Amino acid sequence: MEPASLEGDVAVVPMSVGWSDLGSWAALRDAWRKASPNPDPGAAVGLGNRRDLGSTDTLVLAEGRIVVTIGLRDIIVVDTPDVLLVCSGERSQEVREIAEEMSRCETAAKTAAKEEK
Repeated sequence: MEPASLEGDVAVVPMSVGWSDLGSWAALRDAWRKASPNPDPGAAVGLGNRRDLGSTDTLVLAEGRIVVTIGLRDIIVVDTPDVLLVCSGERSQEVREIAEEMSRCETAAKTAAKEEK
């Protein structure tokens, strides 16, 4: 909460708004689809340079190169310059685990490289 301004009038308007915890890629996919001007319950959604033929419940975020998906179901694809993530939508909350493992491996590799010097 931000403190109210002492320089002007302050008003409070009660309202009921929806809330969605975007704690996973699948939650983002579902929220994105619902926010679409023409929401299709099973549509593939995403951003970037992507093409799709017949995929459902799929999120594709393409950064840079083109990402093509065909006939996927409940899949998350996130393509960045450093990492390509492809996972099942139902397991998208597990991304944190693999990211932590990758971080530990990177730290171990840096430590080993320093010890070799």
